[in-house]
Order: sequence, then C-alpha cells, then structure tokens
Amino acid sequence: YLAAALAALFLEEVGTPADRWDTVKTMHAALNQWEAAATKAGTNPADLIATKAQFRLLAGDVDGARREAVTNLNRHPKHVPTMLMLVEFSLVPPADTDRAKQYLDMARKENPEDPRLPYLSASILATAGDWAGAAKVYEQQLDKAPKKAPVYA
Repeated sequence: YLAAALAALFLEEVGTPADRWDTVKTMHAALNQWEAAATKAGTNPADLIATKAQFRLLAGDVDGARREAVTNLNRHPKHVPTMLMLVEFSLVPPADTDRAKQYLDMARKENPEDPRLPYLSASILATAGDWAGAAKVYEQQLDKAPKKAPVYA
C-alpha cells in the first residue's frame, strides 16, 4: 500500500486523511490501508505516524506533517526518528533554529551515536547563516571517516 500511496501522490491524488481504500484510491486512503495492515503485523505505532507525516510532507502539507510529528513525539517521547524529522521541519522557512536545536538535543540525549546528528547540526548552522560553523562540522566528519572507505570508492 505504500507503493500505491506513492503512485497516488505522483498522480496528484492526495485526498483527505479520512479517505478509505474501498471507496477511493488516494494517497491518504492507501496510507490508511497500510496503517491497518502494519498495525496487525506489529509495526511500532511511532513508526506508523512518522511515515504518515513524511507522506504529508511529500504532498506539500508541511503544517499537517509538522502537527502529526509533534503529536507523535508527545505520544512517543523517545522516538528519535520523529525528533530528527522535527529538526528538519523546524528548518523549513520560516526557520526556527532554536527549536531545531532543542529537537536535536533531545535526539542526541536518546541516541548520541546516531549518524544523522552531525549532518543536522551542520544544517542548523547553515540555516542560521553560520557557514563556517557548518563547514567545520562537515570537515570534522570527513576527518573521522576512514580514508579508503567503500562509500568513497
């Protein structure tokens, strides 16, 4: 159903969050059907909501995606993927870099080794206009990387 949701999105058949798959084939209907199947399969509820928030963002509903992510974090306060999503949402104009830093600090507290943390830290600095600070974060990451890692091959 996620593939159907993506296809509907590309066809600009977004629909509404109340859509049902048996009556209409929209992105939201596919997501609702996927959510029901994923819930039965035991998927983490926080991951379900985060996925739906990402689809809202893809559909151009930044405010809806942000609301869904905030609600998700309130329900699941240790869900790092949602914290990181909220960092990115906080950088969407009009950016709120202070709020982005708060979410980043929350994520760092829960999972200090998450490889996305430096990238998001640099993004916050760049959004705030601190290009030198952002470059320094990237340079530190390059210094930590193995010289002949397969990723650079």
